Amino acid sequence: MLKRGEERVDYIPGIPPTRLVDFPTVKLPLPLYTVGPPIPYLDPKDNSSVISSNHDIPDYIEWLNSQRKGSVLYVSMGSFLSVSSSQLNEIVAGVHNSGIRFLWVSRGETTLFKDGCGDMGQVVPWCDQLRVLRHPAVGGFWTHCGWNSTLEAVYAGVPMLASPIFWDQATDSKIIVEDWEIGWRVKREAGSEKLVTREEIAKLVKSFMDAENIEVREIRKKSKELQETCNAAIAKGGSSDTNLDSFIRGHFTRSGLMSRLIMNEVVLLNNALFASCFKVRRHAFSEMILKDSYGVTTGSGSINYFQWLDSQALGSVLYVSLGSFFSIYSKQMDEIASGLRNSGVGYFWVARGEALRLKENCGEKGIVVPWCD
Repeated sequence: MLKRGEERVDYIPGIPPTRLVDFPTVKLPLPLYTVGPPIPYLDPKDNSSVISSNHDIPDYIEWLNSQRKGSVLYVSMGSFLSVSSSQLNEIVAGVHNSGIRFLWVSRGETTLFKDGCGDMGQVVPWCDQLRVLRHPAVGGFWTHCGWNSTLEAVYAGVPMLASPIFWDQATDSKIIVEDWEIGWRVKREAGSEKLVTREEIAKLVKSFMDAENIEVREIRKKSKELQETCNAAIAKGGSSDTNLDSFIRGHFTRSGLMSRLIMNEVVLLNNALFASCFKVRRHAFSEMILKDSYGVTTGSGSINYFQWLDSQALGSVLYVSLGSFFSIYSKQMDEIASGLRNSGVGYFWVARGEALRLKENCGEKGIVVPWCD
């Protein structure tokens, strides 16, 4: 911070660039552990992205297997928000006119893509994105710059064409293009009403996928360097490996089961991060979770819900889960609990906030837990 104090950053939209030295210093009362990339990553040595003898290999992977190394542009603009139909028409035409092969994920109507893109590529409603990005044929990724997609591209070592739409995507785009220098921008600002024309897109895509272009060679080189940094972090003795050990040994072993910590909101882990952590540190988690056989600790003791389910008749249990965040009011919850008790049906109820109270109101036909797999 002392050496870079005069450096200015402009990560926050609407706020003028600020010197690093002017940012407030906060001393937290608990340790911080950096881990990542927080995605359910594949083993860097795993070759499942390429040719396989598996008869169930997806068509799009078979198609990628037939393409030259680094010759395919992967296009995915996210799951929810998208560009306008006018801009989409320009993108489709521009990619087609570029002469570059592509694999395009479109979750909605695909007729426009198939009619407008010729036989130069594949259009699919869904794909295993990380597997695609790690395929040798993929040389670039047109992305909306969602953080998950950004991390997967970094982990795969693939340069990005940044086309942010909303929210944090503009910041992610800045990181990709200006800080990491592993991508180009498709347009200058997120939310801009100005169309990027098909001529501009065709020229951009053709240049971006040109392996002989000096700038392209540089961003591909930096992408691979960042990929190596990720691999080093998750390798034995790397930063994620070491920090996860410290986190697990220093906190979970003192505080009981991971499930209890999560349910008490002492530790918040998203599903992808937990999957990653569990995979790379399975031996460390095993003594606390596997040995417990997925027991869940509640205020009245430990319930092994899988063993309880194994003891029930086939198809006899009603599973009840009303979500993680928003729920119905307490009076209605009590009515549901009474109705379950009076039905005489066996039940398995996940209730994060009121497990003990609901257990008392539901009789002995089932179990109520604050969390389950």
